[in-house]
Amino acid sequence: MTSDSTTTGTINTPEVDSDLKPTRRSITDVKQLHSIASTLEEASRDRNQKNGRIMAKYNAERPYEPDKLKAESLGWKSNFSTKPLAVAVDKIGPRLTRAVNTARYLTSASLPETTSNGKSKTERFRREITNTIRRWPGWRPLISEIAQENGLFGYTSVFFVDRYSWKPYHFRQDRFFIPDQTKQFAANVQVWMGHQDLQIHELLETVGEDIEVAKAAGWEIDAVAQAANNAAPKSSLNQSSPYTDVRLYQDAIRESSIHLSLQQGAKTIEVNHFLVREPSGKVSYYLVDRRDKQLLLRQQLDIYDSMEAAIVLFSYQQANGLLMGSKGVGRELYEVAGAVDRARNELVDRLNLSGKVWLQGSAKSLDRIQLSVVGNMVLFPDTVSVQSVKIDPNVEAFSAMDMQLVQLMDQIAGGVTPKEFKGERVTATAVNVYTAREEERRDDIIERFLLQVGDLVSVIQRRLVSEEMIDPEVAKLRENLLKYMSEEELIELASQPALKTVADWTEVEAQQLVMLAAEKRQDPLYDHVKLERMATAARTSQEVADDVLLPVNDPTAETEQAQKQILENLVLSIGKPVPVSSRDGHRVHTQLLQADLQEAMQAQNPAVIQAYLAHWQAHIEAAIQGGDKDSDWSQDVAQIQGIAQALEQALAQAAAPEAQVQEQAPEAPVEQGESLILPQDLAPPEAPAAAPAVV
Repeated sequence: MTSDSTTTGTINTPEVDSDLKPTRRSITDVKQLHSIASTLEEASRDRNQKNGRIMAKYNAERPYEPDKLKAESLGWKSNFSTKPLAVAVDKIGPRLTRAVNTARYLTSASLPETTSNGKSKTERFRREITNTIRRWPGWRPLISEIAQENGLFGYTSVFFVDRYSWKPYHFRQDRFFIPDQTKQFAANVQVWMGHQDLQIHELLETVGEDIEVAKAAGWEIDAVAQAANNAAPKSSLNQSSPYTDVRLYQDAIRESSIHLSLQQGAKTIEVNHFLVREPSGKVSYYLVDRRDKQLLLRQQLDIYDSMEAAIVLFSYQQANGLLMGSKGVGRELYEVAGAVDRARNELVDRLNLSGKVWLQGSAKSLDRIQLSVVGNMVLFPDTVSVQSVKIDPNVEAFSAMDMQLVQLMDQIAGGVTPKEFKGERVTATAVNVYTAREEERRDDIIERFLLQVGDLVSVIQRRLVSEEMIDPEVAKLRENLLKYMSEEELIELASQPALKTVADWTEVEAQQLVMLAAEKRQDPLYDHVKLERMATAARTSQEVADDVLLPVNDPTAETEQAQKQILENLVLSIGKPVPVSSRDGHRVHTQLLQADLQEAMQAQNPAVIQAYLAHWQAHIEAAIQGGDKDSDWSQDVAQIQGIAQALEQALAQAAAPEAQVQEQAPEAPVEQGESLILPQDLAPPEAPAAAPAVV
C-alpha cells in the first residue's frame, strides 16, 4: 500500500474508465483502514451502549439506583433483581442449539439418482462431514455462543479468520462492524470489520515457522515482529475504542474481575480484521494493529470470490430486512423486565409494611424515641401515639399483574413458557389452538436459525474437501471419501447447499418413510423388502439396515415367482426345456421344481426327469453367477448328481438283454409301470407342506 492523504472513512470510488472497468482499488493505505474503523465504531456507539444496558439487566442489575433511593429518603425500599430477563433469554439458546445438536446429519447434500451407488456415496459424505464437524471441540460452544448472542441482541456474525482453515470464529455484536443499511445476507456486505485480541503465541502460531510460506500468504514479517514486541495488557475501557465499551465493562462485572482483567491481564495484540469488496466483485483481506496505526500485519488482495466464502450473518428477526433492524429478545423485553422487577419489589415492600405498627408524633420526638420491651409488651413515651393504619398488600392483584407481565414477555420471546389455563373447565380445543399457535411461533424461530446454520455448514463443507486446507484431519477426510467416490462427485456434493429445507435436518422424512412402510405392508404393488430397508436406513443408517435386515424374499415377489415356476413346470412335464432368467427367485423356483420332479420320477419318464434336472442345474448356476453368497447350493448339486447317476444306471439296465441283465444283476428288471429304484438319500426332498399361495 502507498500513503494517500485524501482517503476518508469510506472505501475509494472505483474511477471506472470509458469501458466501465475500475482503475482503482477500494483501499489505498493503512490510514484509510483505521479511518473506516473509526467511522464504523462511532456509528455503533449508541447501539453498543444500549446493548451494555441490556447486558446489565441480564446480569441481574437492580431495578433502582441505590444512590437515588437514598437521596430521595427511600433507602428502606426493597431493591433486588428477580432476573426476569435472564430467565426468558436462557430458554431461547438451548431451544435453538437443541435443534442443531439433534439433527442426524449437518448436511443434506446429495448426488443425483442416476449416479452409480449415489445413495451410498451420499450417505457416506453426509456422515463423514457431520462426524468431522462434531469432533471439533469448538463446534458446540460456537453454536451456543451464536444462539445466545442472536437471541439476546438480535444479530451476530461468524468469520473464517484464515483461508486455509475450516474452523470459524464467532464475532459478537460489539466485536464486528458493518455499514448501516446492510441487509441480512453476506452477499450484501461491502465492508466487514472485526476486533480480536490475540495473545503473542496465537499470533506467531498463525503466521507459522516457515517465513517464505508466510510471506507468500500475505504476512508482513517485520510488522508482525514489531506487533509481538509491543504486546501489552488490554487497553483501558476508554482507550480500546472511540467510545466506552460498555459490554466489556459488564463482562468484567459478571466475572468479578474488573481490575485484574482490565489492568493486569495477559499481554495481547489488538487487531482489526477487514474484508473489503473490490469493484470487480472480489474480496480483499487486511489485518492491522489497532494500537500502532502504521502497522499492516497482513494483506491478501482478491483472496475470495465473494463475501459468502468468508462470513455468515445471523439475524433473529426478518424485521425491515436490514441486519441492524433485527432486535433480539433482550431489547424487546428490557422495559418489561424492569417493570416486573419493580412490581415484585413493591409487593415485598407492601407485605413488610402491612405487618408494622404505626406511630405518630412530632419530628423531634420521633428522632429521640426509644422503645422498651418488657415481656410481651412494648413501652414508648406519651409523646407518640399508635395509629390504626393498615396497609393492604393486595397480593392477589400483584400476582395477577406479575402473571400478565410474564405472559407478555413470553409472547414477545416466542412462547417458551407453558401457559397455565384457569377456570373450572378447560376444553381440549382451547389447549390445542393455543399449542398450535405457540408451536408455529417457535417453529418460525427455529427454522430461521437452522437455515442460517445451514449457510455456515455450507462454507465449512466446501473448505473440508478443499486441497488448500493444511489441517491433517482434512487430508484424512478427503482420502477416506475418495475411496468411495470420484473427485468430481466429491466437489459436486460439497458445492451444494448444506440445507435446502428444515425437513432435511429433522426426523420428518424418516417418520414419513416409517409410516409409509407400515401402511403399505400388505399392498402387493410395493417392493416391501426395499421399502423396509429404506425406512430402517432413514431412522438409523444404511450400514445398520444392511447389517440387521435378513435376506428374505418379498412376499409379493415370492408369490409372483411361485406363479411363474408352476407354469414352467407344465412345460417341463412334457420334456421341453425352459430358459432361466437371472432375475428369477432361484430358491423359490427350485423348491417348487423338486415337488413336481417326484411325480416325474414316479412316471418313469427319462426325458421329463432330464428336463427337470437341467432346469434345476441352470437355476443354481444363475444364482452363483448373480452373486448369491447367502445360499448354500452344495446339497442341491449332490442331489442332482445322484439322481442323474441313478437315471443313467436304470436306462442302461433297460437297454441290455434280459439274460445279461439277470446274469449281471440278480434283481428283478424294471417292469412297465414300476418306479425307478433310486437310493433314499438321493431322492429330492418332499415338497413343503404349504406351498406358496398363487394369486
